[in-house]
Amino acid sequence: MPRKFYYDVNGEKLGPVTGRELLYLRAEGKIDDRTWVRAEDSQTWRPYASVNLREERKKEAAAGPLHSILRNMSPAILLVSGLVLFSLLVLAVVTAVYAWPLILCGLALLMVIRMMKIK
Repeated sequence: MPRKFYYDVNGEKLGPVTGRELLYLRAEGKIDDRTWVRAEDSQTWRPYASVNLREERKKEAAAGPLHSILRNMSPAILLVSGLVLFSLLVLAVVTAVYAWPLILCGLALLMVIRMMKIK
């Protein structure tokens, strides 16, 4: 899981945010190189310019796109998505189990009808 950071804006401690989010905040001008930042697992505050975010970006990229999507989803959305996927899986299994006899009966019925037309 990506490392999280806290940052200080006008004396207000904000966060936690990921390294990528810190980069976005910097690009948007909400923080600058002198903004005080600390890692979630550290008590040491230091200027943003001294934080090595390249390593953090590599870690996040290695986690993959699905990880970042799931990380940013609310628990309620994750729960509903999981229930929907589970329901679709159950529907697929039930259809596969119970549809074959119906399909075979339908094919047999079609064969009987064709045979009746031939006579």
